[in-house]
Amino acid sequence: MSYEKKYLKYKLKYQELIKQIGGECNPEPGSDDVDPVTLTPLLTLHRDEIIQLGVNCYELVTLYYHLKLQLERRQRNPAHIIRDPKNIPISAEDIERIINTYRETLFFQIVQKNGELLEYIPENFKNSHRIVLAAVQQEGSALEFASPNLRNNRDIVLAAIQQNHRALEFASEELKDDSEIVLAALRHVIIVEPFIGAGGGPVIYSVLKFVSPRLQKDPAVVLAAVQQEGGALEFASPELRSNPEIVLAAVKQEGRALHFASPELRSNPEIVLAAVKQDGYALSYASEDLRDNHDIVLAAIGENSDVLQYASPRLRISHDIVLAAVQKNPRSLRYVSSKLKQDPKILLPAIEKSGYALEFAPKEIRNNREIVLTAVKKNGSVLRFVSPELQNDPEIVLAAVTNGGNLKDVSERLRNDRKIVLAAVRTHGNSLQYASSELRKDREIVLTAVKTWGPSLQYGLSFNNDPLVVLTAVDNNHEALKFASNELKNDIAFGTVAARVNSNVIINSRFRNNRAIVLAAVKQNGFALSYLPDLQNDREIVLAAVSQNERAIRFASPELQHDLEILLAAAGVEPTYI
Repeated sequence: MSYEKKYLKYKLKYQELIKQIGGECNPEPGSDDVDPVTLTPLLTLHRDEIIQLGVNCYELVTLYYHLKLQLERRQRNPAHIIRDPKNIPISAEDIERIINTYRETLFFQIVQKNGELLEYIPENFKNSHRIVLAAVQQEGSALEFASPNLRNNRDIVLAAIQQNHRALEFASEELKDDSEIVLAALRHVIIVEPFIGAGGGPVIYSVLKFVSPRLQKDPAVVLAAVQQEGGALEFASPELRSNPEIVLAAVKQEGRALHFASPELRSNPEIVLAAVKQDGYALSYASEDLRDNHDIVLAAIGENSDVLQYASPRLRISHDIVLAAVQKNPRSLRYVSSKLKQDPKILLPAIEKSGYALEFAPKEIRNNREIVLTAVKKNGSVLRFVSPELQNDPEIVLAAVTNGGNLKDVSERLRNDRKIVLAAVRTHGNSLQYASSELRKDREIVLTAVKTWGPSLQYGLSFNNDPLVVLTAVDNNHEALKFASNELKNDIAFGTVAARVNSNVIINSRFRNNRAIVLAAVKQNGFALSYLPDLQNDREIVLAAVSQNERAIRFASPELQHDLEILLAAAGVEPTYI
């Protein structure tokens, strides 16, 4: 390429840069094409890194630093005139513009790292398209903190729901009535496991909950919604909850969505069968007639044997239904009639599969050594159901406590057996309270117990002044500190180490009044700040907390939540100058 072509290419790039940032910078190479301080070629910088004063262009960071030094000089000498690097006076308006532009750059970097921090930046910056877009691209739900104007911006809302479909909740009402926006949110749904609410129905976050009433009546939108989240059927119009195609699609995705179907469709064998195959619990929402349907109940039990409780009384005494349930999960025996619980063909296979079934066994079986040994090896907690004679059998008891059994179900004689007690506290630290007084003075046993459950230190008080035992207990549970000796509670060095092990020791503790211990605590767990209401406006403490966990900022004072240095620390951003 000739020199002339290179020159023209360079000139076009420079003119394009000036067009992007505005202004009249001289496009001739060799004049204003570099920052006059750092000599950085402006063409190598992003347009957001450049600011213009008059006809001159500068790198934003260096101009801000230059201005910062000039302002410091004026503080010392009020007559000092603020000038730019070319010795041209800077107006008050330009000073404000430089500062705000630099602050905007920092806020952009903050939300780019952690979109949730948009909540704490100044209100005027929440209307910055650049800042809000960066925030929602990092965390869609940050849309909640955008200005009303930007919550009605299609580009911003689309970016938010692409990152997190739940962001639709915070879109403007106008965009919640936009089928393109809603369908885009549905395409980005991330399915999570539902849980059962107070009313017995599934609780599922649903895009459909937040769309306009018009779209909740739109068959295409609702069908798309239930195919992604079956529980969305709850928010469909009554008419569509009676639509077989939509309800069938919903229960195939989430069986418990049957709860929201019309009564007529909860009596539909095809729909109910599809629902229980997806989630046996859906049987609880089926009509009474279908809960007496052998095939539907058997299909439901095949998915979740616990639903035997929802079968009709007739089927709960059906031998093949009951056998299918207890073979899948012996705990289903709790829903079986007393007569069938005594049936060896049902009971013995259940005991072999899970010792839990021993609870329902007759006395002679609970005193059968072979059966009991098999049961406690499966589930040691059933030791409480065995005969007193076998609770005094060392082999059975050792097998039980090794597999989750508690020492409280053991005979007095065996509570003084070191091997049994050590095995017991390995699984249940609180078993230490049932050990003999002699064994509660055994350091190895106490140390093993507090590793499992810290507060068991209260049963081994012979060691409450032993730093290793107490720290081990505190590491497991901060509540153990209350059982430590007063000597250790008053030892600042011990408290500092304890706070590094478990920050929660500062809860209801005299350690809260010691700054070194508090700092150690928030450096170990930023959320410890929540226990320190008197220090939530302390810059050093808050800075340490948010540096450890950015979400600790929610516990800072309102003043520090909006502090630039705190926000930068929470985002993990290190600016050149603040």
